[in-house]
Amino acid sequence: MTVTLQTMLQKVLVLTLLPLLTIGYEEHRLMHTTNNFQTDMTTLTIDFQDGFDKDSILCTVNELTVFNKKAVTTSKLTGLADSINIEVEKGNAHLEITIVNRNLSKLIKLNITEESYIGISLAGDSISYIRSAEPFGYG
Repeated sequence: MTVTLQTMLQKVLVLTLLPLLTIGYEEHRLMHTTNNFQTDMTTLTIDFQDGFDKDSILCTVNELTVFNKKAVTTSKLTGLADSINIEVEKGNAHLEITIVNRNLSKLIKLNITEESYIGISLAGDSISYIRSAEPFGYG
């Protein structure tokens, strides 16, 4: 088998450049993956608004506990009892609100495509909610 000088130079060139091409691809892949990850997440704000009076609240998003507090009471001055901001994946989500001491629960099915604001209120024996693309105003 005869190997020409040109063939040897081609092999050396390929072996020299191959790691550089791989590094460039890996950086591109990581950047692409990172950008996809960032765009697949958004903020969900849950405000506990009217009607709370020393209530124990358990709140889950997609079966993950995101809020668990006792003695939550609505401020008469602002109309707000408490609030949480969480990062969620865009897409379908199940938000479950349980008022433990009143034996009340509500499952809210959401399709989250952008930053969202949910206002939770109590009236008698029912949990109600409103959804907004803008923050609620208080006070």
